[in-house]
Amino acid sequence: ATLGQGSHSCLAQIAAEEFGLPIENVRLVRGDTANTPYDVGSWDSRSIFHSGIALLRACADAKRQMFAIASPKLGVPADELEAKGGVVYRKSQPSLSIPVSELFTPFQAISWGGSEIMGRASYIAPHVPEDENGQSPHIFCYVSHIATGIEVAVNEETGEVKVLRAVGVADCGQPINPRSCEQQMDGGRAMGI
Repeated sequence: ATLGQGSHSCLAQIAAEEFGLPIENVRLVRGDTANTPYDVGSWDSRSIFHSGIALLRACADAKRQMFAIASPKLGVPADELEAKGGVVYRKSQPSLSIPVSELFTPFQAISWGGSEIMGRASYIAPHVPEDENGQSPHIFCYVSHIATGIEVAVNEETGEVKVLRAVGVADCGQPINPRSCEQQMDGGRAMGI
């Protein structure tokens, strides 16, 4: 995960929601070139968009692996399983379930070759490069629309400018963390001023 936008909190929220766990049960490993893949940065407030999509895909990959282990134990095809709250269960019959902790017995670790599941995924946003005129019908896919109005008082003799009021709105879609969105908007408005 890259920095910016309160992304660490938001990414932890995404993982917690995907597995139906309290956010306290999610441990986030911060980006570091010693143990995470390369990332171009968090410019343009892209962290949650890009990393969030990759995280959703990694959660799906981890679930796929869990369901492959749980399927024979429950006698249910893997595509009929779901995981929430530390339990793998049949979607149409939630009472038919197994705790995730029981998927990893000592024998399982030996016969399966491990006792960990690691979801892997990446996300590269689709785009159309700029043409010779610097134009593209689809250069970015994560830009939101924002409008800001600033009322100022200007001392015509000294040139001093005083901000009286600032109002901003953003069409950012469904926020993962509304307070984080507000702070991001406030920061952009402050830099604009």
